[in-house]
Amino acid sequence: MPLSTKKDTDNKGLEPWKVSETRFSSYDKPFDKLKFFLNYAILAPSGHNTQPWAFRIFADDNTIHLYADRTRALPVVDPDDRELIISCGSALFNLQLAISYFGYRFEATLLSQQQKGERENEGDDDDLLAIVKVMDIHKKQEKNKNDELKRLFNSITMRRTNRFRFDEDKEISQEVLSNLQSIAHKYDSVWLHIEKNKEEKEQIAKLITEGDIIQMSDKKLRRELASWVHANRNHLGDGMPGYAFGFGDIMSLVGPFVIRTFDFGKGQAAKDKELAIGSPVLLVIGTNTDNTLSWMNVGLAMSNILLYLKSENIWSSYLNQPIEVPDLRKRLGSLILDHIDKNPQLLLRIGYSDREVLPTPRRSIEQTMLGEE
Repeated sequence: MPLSTKKDTDNKGLEPWKVSETRFSSYDKPFDKLKFFLNYAILAPSGHNTQPWAFRIFADDNTIHLYADRTRALPVVDPDDRELIISCGSALFNLQLAISYFGYRFEATLLSQQQKGERENEGDDDDLLAIVKVMDIHKKQEKNKNDELKRLFNSITMRRTNRFRFDEDKEISQEVLSNLQSIAHKYDSVWLHIEKNKEEKEQIAKLITEGDIIQMSDKKLRRELASWVHANRNHLGDGMPGYAFGFGDIMSLVGPFVIRTFDFGKGQAAKDKELAIGSPVLLVIGTNTDNTLSWMNVGLAMSNILLYLKSENIWSSYLNQPIEVPDLRKRLGSLILDHIDKNPQLLLRIGYSDREVLPTPRRSIEQTMLGEE
């Protein structure tokens, strides 16, 4: 049954999802055009909806710099900022997609640690992850007529994380799965494991349940999680409102207290086991290397995959617990790859559902910008 949409009017943080592409034609200045593209970058997914990205527009050379905002890090569940960087990569994909959709060419540079070290001598920020230079931004351009690109772009404002049950009897076509592999292979070092076999899904589900029990027994992790879970009726621009988990208004008020106070690992494990096994397909996105560049590429691939799935009316959500626990991450790699020198980065479940879900809030563009240069 669809969730009530009344909360849509109660949370100002949902306004960014209503961005209209028709506004773009009203802008003439390069700075305003570059800023408009950020409307789509900020709709990318992120762990606990922390939105750990920041942008700076350099109008003199028509570039947008993407930074990691480590003030929004999750030091307990993500001590290496791995998922934080993946989230920034996802925002970068949305940004690039918007630029292309509005008819502009761009050059994107992902910065390696070595490059960032070299730039430090110039006084640049070590958190700088990517530079996007937009060509001929001062000119009027026609929108891109590529149908595939348009479908992906239109999916940006429609994408959601759906944490509820999927229709386990409705299979995902082999054509879609093959397209997912093709998408993953576009990104350096990225691989994709697709699991449809019930027995194999059960093995992966065991790791998910172990992860739930380990994580929820950690008081520090529960406190960190609780700090990002909010009441349904609020005006915050980040975090996860209770409705994202199916909480009513009253439960959403007490939810953070319950999460902080009680070890609910066994209950969560049972729920996640059912979700994993009952989903038509599980996806593991991984890389051959395990560093900032590969994490950025995972983010690019993830956003591309999620938007493609949404364009096919397929939902998705995350079950990253086995990847967030180091020992379980190795076991997951061994289970699906028969060796552990590969690096699982994300675990998703995908499937069809008639249940619509509301988006989660977003901060305004201004709150993510470091200022004009």
